[in-house]
Amino acid sequence: MDWSVWINLGVALVGTFVGVLVAFRLDRMWERRQSRQLYCQQLNACRYDLGNLRAICSRIQDQVAVGSTNILEVEAPALRAVLASPNLQEHGPHGLVVVFTALSALIAATENVMTQYRLAAAAGGAITEKGVADTRNRIAQLLRGIEYVQHLIDKELKRFRVGVAKTSEDTEIMDGFARALRGDG
Repeated sequence: MDWSVWINLGVALVGTFVGVLVAFRLDRMWERRQSRQLYCQQLNACRYDLGNLRAICSRIQDQVAVGSTNILEVEAPALRAVLASPNLQEHGPHGLVVVFTALSALIAATENVMTQYRLAAAAGGAITEKGVADTRNRIAQLLRGIEYVQHLIDKELKRFRVGVAKTSEDTEIMDGFARALRGDG
């Protein structure tokens, strides 16, 4: 047998091996990029979900009174989805995971208290002055937690160069809307 056959076979094997390694590397890079995009989408959804919860909490805080009944739900499903996602563990810092978990527990505890007050109202009991103070304190604490977590999410999205960037055009649009609401034309 000729040595050129062995050389050609060796070159073909090395070329195939290098090609497979490059293909696996490119595939892993693509998967990692997709995973980061999904993580950022989940964080963004969580941020907006917390914004909705913040509005609900503000409304509860303003409307709670002796004898009233709250029918608004205090929940953040997007936060629970982010916590259940392996992307948070893969891409997020440990502190973010801890804070998300703590906020989720605070939301659940607040929802339990709200449910207890609703059940008491259904049984003929009314929310007392102590219940009003407790509700306002819990909601105020939850609002502070939500604001802090939204700030953390903004920082995390900025780290990945994603998120909402306020431009001068946005300011003009919002100022125009405010003028329209005031009737300034």
